[in-house]
Amino acid sequence: MPLSERKTIGMDALRRHLRYVIYSGFVKEERPLSTLVLAHPERAKTSEVVKFNVPGCIVMNDLTAYGLAEIIEKMSETERTLFHHLTIPDLERIRARSRSVRAELIATLQIAMQEGLTRVRTHFVKLECNPPVRIGVIICTTPDDLFDRRSVFRRVSFLSRLIPFSYDFSDERKAQILEYVKKEDHLKEESFDIEFRSKADVLLPVPIKNKLVPYAKMMASKIERFASREETGGRLIGTRAVEQLICYLKAVAISNDRPIVTGEDFNEFGRLFSFFNFDMNNLNYEGS
Repeated sequence: MPLSERKTIGMDALRRHLRYVIYSGFVKEERPLSTLVLAHPERAKTSEVVKFNVPGCIVMNDLTAYGLAEIIEKMSETERTLFHHLTIPDLERIRARSRSVRAELIATLQIAMQEGLTRVRTHFVKLECNPPVRIGVIICTTPDDLFDRRSVFRRVSFLSRLIPFSYDFSDERKAQILEYVKKEDHLKEESFDIEFRSKADVLLPVPIKNKLVPYAKMMASKIERFASREETGGRLIGTRAVEQLICYLKAVAISNDRPIVTGEDFNEFGRLFSFFNFDMNNLNYEGS
């Protein structure tokens, strides 16, 4: 059953966003996208991200730089090539570790999200990757965890590599969810299967590409202001955000089996963009 046809209680926007992030792993000549899902406790963020059953995606509830390297070392060469996304359902578990362990993990993830892991050397793991292992990361956390000024996860250099997706529920939606859970309908939901596919070229028309610039500047500004909690003079100009949004649009097109990005794909992106921030807007978009 298509994702858009499943019964939802205010979660369709998040599901669509996660779907496009995962599909970015199938866009040729593009880095897989990463995203930070931000919401208060009991907003179903963790349960939603683990519903996606996708070859090439690994879910890890606890993680260290060594643990990631160990997993990659155990993969066959074929599995390394297929590996395109790492899901961390609960960032709080990682935050409980020492600051040095968190800092090492951030450095490793930043390399994996950008140029890709080529060589790992630890006491137990000696790893050579050719081609480099380049992955996208899906991370879930709460505002309390992320807003902590002591958190090393708030660095601009790290946050700028992830598309933020924050949300909350209106009081009306919360009441509907309670009724939904009481009936136990949520227990009948299945996982969302995404079939692995070969990487594909997607054409992005110049007029649509040009429309992305103001969106990219806005997203970069949101990330920078959040990370510093003050105006910083606009050090981020949005170049990385432009690259991310280009890949995002191509992923939307691929998910619709299109070789070219259309106005419909751009409109879908535009509807979801209202959540690409740290503002915790009410999740009220239920798809087309």
